[in-house]
Formats: sequence, C-alpha cells, structure tokens
Amino acid sequence: MRELLIRKLTDIIREGLANNEKVTVEGLGTFSKKHIAAEEKSYPGGRVVLMPPKDVIEFKKVKE
Repeated sequence: MRELLIRKLTDIIREGLANNEKVTVEGLGTFSKKHIAAEEKSYPGGRVVLMPPKDVIEFKKVKE
C-alpha cells in the first residue's frame, strides 16, 4: 500500500512538472522546474567549455 502511494505521488509530481506547473504537496512543500541557460565554464590553463542548457527540479519546504 505504501509503495503504491509513493508511486502515485511521484507520478502526479512528474506529470505536473512536465506541464511546467508548480506542484504543491500540503504539509510538505512545492516542487517546480527551473531552466538554466547555457553558460561558459573556464578551467585553469585557459580551456573554456560551453555547458549546455538544462532543467532542474527545485523544492521549497513548507515553513512550520
């Protein structure tokens, strides 16, 4: 039963984030997707690498 609940909750969060929505779980917090643009990263010795853009998941815990 517990595994089913966790699986369903994960599916709801995943679906909401895929639709670019914030997902709030009452008493827990809010999940959201943040886009990070491409950027250049410099290394010692002068080497520069272009880091590709990416999406990351942010979580903000409910303040008690």
